[in-house]
Amino acid sequence: MKSDLKKVFAKVLKQLRKDRKLSQQALADYCGLERVYISKLERGISMPSIETIFRIAEVLKLKPQELVEQLYKHFK
Repeated sequence: MKSDLKKVFAKVLKQLRKDRKLSQQALADYCGLERVYISKLERGISMPSIETIFRIAEVLKLKPQELVEQLYKHFK
């Protein structure tokens, strides 16, 4: 299940980032994270912490629960 959730998070994050026309570097900079870490998230290698979800959601102009709802919709 954890592996599947990583893949879903990767897909959702990449799509949301592209929808907002942000590069991985720009998203990383705005979140205070490394670009390599964003890349790992988008490839399903890493799983974000709650703090990281909050940071990403803020930059993507979403409430954290909206980001989680996006994950839930794709995880079913």
